[in-house]
Amino acid sequence: MPTKEGRRSHKKLWIALLCRYYSDVFTRGRDAYAIQPNALSDPQKLRAMSAFFWWTAWAASTDRPGTDVSYTQNWPHEPLIGNQPTGGATVWIVISIVLLLRGCAAWCGTLVLTLTISKVTWPKANGRCARKQRWHTGKPP
Repeated sequence: MPTKEGRRSHKKLWIALLCRYYSDVFTRGRDAYAIQPNALSDPQKLRAMSAFFWWTAWAASTDRPGTDVSYTQNWPHEPLIGNQPTGGATVWIVISIVLLLRGCAAWCGTLVLTLTISKVTWPKANGRCARKQRWHTGKPP
């Protein structure tokens, strides 16, 4: 088993390689990625972005100690690294979609109801809403 120092140097090597790769991608550009040349040229920002990319990849692919799931609950699903969605994640995805659809339906129902009621209770005066007409005359609504 590698020592802590060995793992640290291994991580530093991969971060340096990623930094070199992404520096090349964002300074030279890549047509395949739709990245123009010199999209990002500041070395400090390139290093920070590379470190962020490394960290997100690490969090999505490294299993939590003593478990069989990653720090992101195996999300995103990626068979190449063995990330299969957990049962709990699948349940919460379904619950979230159902709640989103119910919320949209409630919002649409409230909007239709409000528009229906407003047409009945807001009398029109000279083609304008009575509240607007009072505001234009200088009286507070």
